[in-house]
This record gives sequence, C-alpha cells and structure tokens, in this order.
Amino acid sequence: MKNFLCYLVILLFALTFSCKPEECKNLNRDNIFGRWKLVEVSINKNDDPNNEIIDYTKDNIIYHFQANNTLVIIGSIIDTLTLFNVFTEGERYYEYRKMACTGDPGPSLIIDNYLLASPKKWYWCTALLNNDSMSIANVDPVKIMINENGSADYYNWSKTFVVLK
Repeated sequence: MKNFLCYLVILLFALTFSCKPEECKNLNRDNIFGRWKLVEVSINKNDDPNNEIIDYTKDNIIYHFQANNTLVIIGSIIDTLTLFNVFTEGERYYEYRKMACTGDPGPSLIIDNYLLASPKKWYWCTALLNNDSMSIANVDPVKIMINENGSADYYNWSKTFVVLK
C-alpha cells in the first residue's frame, strides 16, 4: 500500500508539471483603423491620487486612423499646459503595433507631427477586441516649469475614445 501511494504521488506530480500551459489569448486589436471620438481626458499632476477628469462627450473631437498610417484629427482640445502638442487638429503620421499578451508589452503607438518634424514619440495605446473603447496615454511624464525658482510639475495623462460606427 505504501508503494502504491508513492507511485500515485509521483504520477500526480508528473502530470501536474508535464501539462503544457494554455496558449496566450491576445485580446488586443490587430489595428486601430477607423474613426474614434474623444470622450474623456484624465490628467494627473505629480502622482497625486486625484486626477483631473475633463469630459469631452459633448464635443466633436474625432481621431481618424487610416490604413495608410495617416491620422487625421478633427476638433481641438484646449491645451493650457501644452501636454498635447502633437494632438492638435490636422494630419499626423502614426504607427500602431499590437500589444503583446505576455511580459512587458511596451508602448504601442507612435504619433508624429509632420509639420514640426518631431522625433518619434511612443504612447501607450490600449485597444481591446470586442470593446468599443480605446485609451492613449503618455509614456513619460511631461515636465512643465511653473515659476522663476525653477520648480517643475510633472504631468501624466490619458485619453479615452469610443469607436464611431
């Protein structure tokens, strides 16, 4: 009986650790083509737990991500802090890559301002399958000088969109 229990324990151990892990189900979109309406901007200053939330549901600010890597922005955000300099109305270049479902996915969206010849800047873009919303957020905090003493505030932000059908 003792040998039987030992064999049973060894068999259970082998079965437990020989099973292959489930395949990763990547829930992220392959692309973000289409027209997306801005509905909300969240701004965080100096990692304060209270974000400033600005509702844009009544405004008509549209981001049209086209298949030719062109982003056309229609409508303007009032940007008193200059956080959104590449997000002004007009045409932009963009690159999107589907986020990985394992490990550190890294940022997934580049948006460049053609006119400013800006260097490529990455953003976090979360666009899940079977979800009509998408978010874009900055990767690095934006540093803004606020007074003559040279002290600065650091801002993080995210934008929430819904797809237009």
